[in-house]
Amino acid sequence: MQIIDYTEGMEIPKNCIVRGMPNAVYHSTEHISKSQLDLFDRSPAHLACAGPIEPTRAMEIGTAIHTAILEPERFKEEYILLTDAKDRRSALYRDASKVHGTERVLVSTECEKVEGMRITAHAYHEYTDNYLNKPHEIELSYFGICSETGVPIKCRFDLITECGHALDLKKTQDVRLDALGRAILNYRYHVQWAFYSHVYECVTGEPLKSFNFFFTEENAPHSCQIARLCEETKQLGTAETLENLEAYASNPNATDGTWRAPEVISLPVWYLNQNATEEIIYE
Repeated sequence: MQIIDYTEGMEIPKNCIVRGMPNAVYHSTEHISKSQLDLFDRSPAHLACAGPIEPTRAMEIGTAIHTAILEPERFKEEYILLTDAKDRRSALYRDASKVHGTERVLVSTECEKVEGMRITAHAYHEYTDNYLNKPHEIELSYFGICSETGVPIKCRFDLITECGHALDLKKTQDVRLDALGRAILNYRYHVQWAFYSHVYECVTGEPLKSFNFFFTEENAPHSCQIARLCEETKQLGTAETLENLEAYASNPNATDGTWRAPEVISLPVWYLNQNATEEIIYE
């Protein structure tokens, strides 16, 4: 499918791929995203009460990390690295941000973190080169209609090659496999895999060739781990995605979830099992 370059005020076709769409415009469309699906999964009330996304410093640094790793030349051209500015209270930072914008100006500790993550990620070249050295696009926006529910859906790939291999960059605290397993569950990355794969197929009519996660630790030594999901995890992700979409399609204006019925609560099962004589399994 042909990629459309973004123009201000453009109408979004039924199924399309858009290059260069500003974040604010992307988030303002009627199509539901994976992050909105996460809110709806928590409760329809959380999605109904969600306001416009206001950029935070963490989000700005996240964008800088993505740019430094996936678009290093653009990072060099667009970002101002104030290695002599101790923090954002300094006059040096305030003056630079007035000219270049806060999202493009980094102070010393931020420079060290972003540059450290970039160097370590690129040292992992035997894997990253499989993506960066092939024809690819960064931050393409996909808009389509869910083939199962008719819900307008969207996603934005960090990196996708011309032949349909996707790479998603994740900042994390620990790339050991057990920690990543918890992160996948906590942030529903298995749902992201399923949702992005579904959007891609609805838009292009073809299945996504592959979807790998590239995890990199936020703190030094910025260890990296590239990973794909096992088949059982993919199946769970697909089931949860379709369940969420079907629930949303049946009542997109639902606002329930503010009040919940009384429940019995316990410590996590894994913690209880540490001192149990028999394994505890909750149905």
